[in-house]
Amino acid sequence: MDKQTLIRNMQQSCGGAGFLSVKQIAAYRGEHVNTTTKFLKGMEYVSEGKKKLYFVGDVAERILEHRVRE
Repeated sequence: MDKQTLIRNMQQSCGGAGFLSVKQIAAYRGEHVNTTTKFLKGMEYVSEGKKKLYFVGDVAERILEHRVRE
């Protein structure tokens, strides 16, 4: 899967948003929020009150960096 396909897939599952919350990313990945928070550690985000919003392109890049090839 390439980065653009992954971005489109994430945006479709989250209503077309350019920025995703930790809850949205966790739901997309099928994980608990705590696991996703650890996965996102060190990434840049936009603060909206208590909510952290991550750019969908950055999240896609992080996912692709952590994939395993066999």
